[in-house]
Amino acid sequence: MQRRAFTAAAVSSLIVALPSLAMAQRPTSVIPGYQIAEIKEGRLVTGYGGMATPQSAVTGDTLFHVASCSKTVACLAGLTLVRDGQVSLDQPANTYLKRWQLPGDTGATATVADLMSHTAGTTVHGFAGYGPDEPLPSLLEILDGSPPANSDPVRMRRWQLSRMSYSGGGTTVLQMLIEDVSGVGFASYAATKVLRPIGAPSATFAITPNVFFAHGEFEDGRPVPGG
Repeated sequence: MQRRAFTAAAVSSLIVALPSLAMAQRPTSVIPGYQIAEIKEGRLVTGYGGMATPQSAVTGDTLFHVASCSKTVACLAGLTLVRDGQVSLDQPANTYLKRWQLPGDTGATATVADLMSHTAGTTVHGFAGYGPDEPLPSLLEILDGSPPANSDPVRMRRWQLSRMSYSGGGTTVLQMLIEDVSGVGFASYAATKVLRPIGAPSATFAITPNVFFAHGEFEDGRPVPGG
């Protein structure tokens, strides 16, 4: 299989556009917290500012919810299994899935590489998330779309014009695969195999981090309930 080559900047660089003029006109105490990272001329350039919470300023160690940027980390976790000879990118994902299987004929042939590249044909573009007082579904309930999951089941779609179709559902299948092969919960596996080795020991996939994290805000400045 031929695979695309990506530069470090293409994979790792996240450009966050900040409305500089608007920020400059707001008191420092109410500027929403931010961190930026850019690979520039081969060097990592970082910056941060604003308030993580109404009482605490952002530091270089403040955790942020990075949403779909976490897909890159999930793929790195999967690639450690490839590196260690436990998984082949070109084998059907169902070969390794134990608790759940991708349904249908196309599900039986979708490979691990397909999941990583959003070309497996899985449904569910993204997830709405859950409030602090809402019950959390299990991984299996999310994949099946069963209560208390608030998303559709992850299934296989028919190809339209393009084989590439962005799918958070496919990354969730990858999470299940990593757990089934390793025998370890995804948060623990990612911490041990990816986050600590790359020098990010405070980063976590845990639902409730035990370290300080920035609280979210809506675009109109309202705080996200529960942070």
